Amino acid sequence: MAILRAAKRAFGAPGIAPRWTQSAKDAIGTAYSAGSTVWFTVSAGILNEVYYPTIDRPQIRDLQYLVTDGESFFHDERRHLESRLEALAKDALGVRITNADREGRYRIVKEVIGDPHQPCILIRTRLEGDEQLLARLRLGQARRAARRGADLGQAHRGRSQGARCLPARSPRRRMTCRSE
Repeated sequence: MAILRAAKRAFGAPGIAPRWTQSAKDAIGTAYSAGSTVWFTVSAGILNEVYYPTIDRPQIRDLQYLVTDGESFFHDERRHLESRLEALAKDALGVRITNADREGRYRIVKEVIGDPHQPCILIRTRLEGDEQLLARLRLGQARRAARRGADLGQAHRGRSQGARCLPARSPRRRMTCRSE
């Protein structure tokens, strides 16, 4: 039996309280390939967990968009938008998530499916709504900001290290965003 001589505080102690994603799931998915090593879950209109390389190893928690016009509103996709979920097709393992502004000004449509040939999740996102409003919107991704327990409003004020902000009016044919 080990004897502890002196208790030392861990670096950064006590840290933040553990934060877990919502346990009520609306959908789960993987690729149709038997060799797939990636799984995902959806709830409250967002991709809230991705597991890789085994089903017991979470890699992402609560991947969602943050939307603002920079002046009058700031929306957290999970908390401020109305969500609708549907299958991509009758026998498909993917889902279509439509998250709409409660005032009907815009909506985010995401199609989420596992890639059958590579260990990744494919997400196609469209931002739809009034063209004048869309020209003013900024669409960001909350990642580390939420994971660290930071105020999501910090991303709106430009202080978050874990958010990406993109002008909604910029045309994008292909884009990759590397995580830090």
